[in-house]
Amino acid sequence: MSRVFTAELVDGVMAKHDRIERRHRLLSARRVVCFVLALCLCQDGTEGADESMGE
Repeated sequence: MSRVFTAELVDGVMAKHDRIERRHRLLSARRVVCFVLALCLCQDGTEGADESMGE
């Protein structure tokens, strides 16, 4: 299985748009970007889940 978003790609995009990490945090900027990408890729369309549960 090949990776679509490599670390080099994420770092390159952040550098291109001048979003290089300036402070060291618990989560690196690369990990936050990967987390947000994972959230976007794993959406399953549950916007109306509370309606389907009878609430």
